[in-house]
Amino acid sequence: MASAGDREASKVARRFFGKRGIDVANADVRVSHGVCFLRGVVGVMPGAEIADLHTALEQTANLLRKRPEIRDVSIDVAYRLSGETQS
Repeated sequence: MASAGDREASKVARRFFGKRGIDVANADVRVSHGVCFLRGVVGVMPGAEIADLHTALEQTANLLRKRPEIRDVSIDVAYRLSGETQS
């Protein structure tokens, strides 16, 4: 069972992705022992202006690594670009 700190860190991670226009609705965002795992399909939120989704995701992961409750970020996703899925 996840600790209270890991549950709160999961919420923080979801908020970080959402604030930056990264759609993680079809992805699993979990924090376990301070490591944030992002798995599934990610895309760009409607109305968000992101030129390169991969770069935006890496920048967000770097920001999350600076948070005290998150030690590392593991990303295993497929990118959804305008209705299609790419790895």
